[in-house]
Amino acid sequence: MDKGLCNIVVDKYKEDVSGLEKERALRIEKKAKSDRILSSIRTIKDQSTIEFLSKNNLIPKYGFPVDTVELQSSSSGKTDLLSLNRDLFSAISEYAPESEIVADGQLLKSRYVRKLVGYEWPRYNYAVCPDCLTLNRTSYINSITECRQCGKTIRGRERQYIIPK
Repeated sequence: MDKGLCNIVVDKYKEDVSGLEKERALRIEKKAKSDRILSSIRTIKDQSTIEFLSKNNLIPKYGFPVDTVELQSSSSGKTDLLSLNRDLFSAISEYAPESEIVADGQLLKSRYVRKLVGYEWPRYNYAVCPDCLTLNRTSYINSITECRQCGKTIRGRERQYIIPK
């Protein structure tokens, strides 16, 4: 019997959390740092239901503003009254460090990307197989040693990416 998309997504969620928890337990046992892993677990577990459902294509993303970013001003004054929210796609270019935007007749310059304390951006390792060009992806705590499609060794071709949230 085929599993439905919802069951596949929930299984993947459980697998991600379980893998991170196992790695954290190993690091604690070895008396190694595990703060980043705990932050990653917290990020996965604390996501909103709408974000989880839309990110996994269980509900349509349009109409649900789940990926919004706010430009915050460090100075007080007229900018305190502005609501400078953008969807993540627009914010990546408009709010990138050193970018300038005009809001209510004022020129505002973005300085940095603020991370929430205690949370990590989801990080993943990926590698493209040189033979079959398959994209192989795993959580950042696991290494990619062979292609999941053709089985060829791809150790050492790994790169890392984050999902800014």
